[in-house]
Amino acid sequence: MTRLGGTDPVDWNLAVATANRIVRPGPEVGRDEARAVVAELRRHAVASQHHVRGFTGLDTRGLDTPVLIVDRPGWVRANVAGFRELLRPMIDRMRERRASVPGGAALTAVGGKVTGVEVGMLMAFLSSRVLGQYETFAPTTTQLPGGEGGGRLLLVAPNIVHVERELEVDPHDFRLWVCLHEETHRTQFGAVPWLRDHLRGEIQAFLSEADMDPSTLLERLRGAAQSFSGRGPEDGTGSGAGAPGDP
Repeated sequence: MTRLGGTDPVDWNLAVATANRIVRPGPEVGRDEARAVVAELRRHAVASQHHVRGFTGLDTRGLDTPVLIVDRPGWVRANVAGFRELLRPMIDRMRERRASVPGGAALTAVGGKVTGVEVGMLMAFLSSRVLGQYETFAPTTTQLPGGEGGGRLLLVAPNIVHVERELEVDPHDFRLWVCLHEETHRTQFGAVPWLRDHLRGEIQAFLSEADMDPSTLLERLRGAAQSFSGRGPEDGTGSGAGAPGDP
């Protein structure tokens, strides 16, 4: 597991460990079927680039964005790292505030464990609901490579298989639809080179001024989860292809 470490008000390592420990297993899929699903998703991801480019007229041929086919724990690792990166200005302010308080380091350590567990539980829940995601602000790691300047497209294979079975739709068409949906987001950012940095700057400027403690941060993350709509693969309450990083 990639070590995220540090003295953040959220123990990100514990969040990943908690999510991976409690995440629900995906549908039963044999090894040959799993390989076939991954291969088809990769083909659809490539085909989607041509479909979206041809329909919109937007040129993204110079965009080097990897397409990663992941399982639920892989999605968790990617998104915990993404949250940590995006929330860095606010996290730095929390750390500085706690450092000036007697016993602040101990409070941060204890509070970080509690918040890490709760964030992990939230990420475990979300990991069973997301079909695909274009990660706009993804930090690059050895396990989870990103494109130049950031960005990667994730396709969560177990969830795609679960939903297509649940809805009894044609797997080929459904997998292509998911890839087209996420490729549209990728194209939006790839065709407008300044958009990623502009959006990051706006978000981080807001967060750097936000007066928020870890409990409030957790409530905001819960609110993000509750913003999902549609039907979901596990409990029948949500099935959108989007995710926290999706525009």
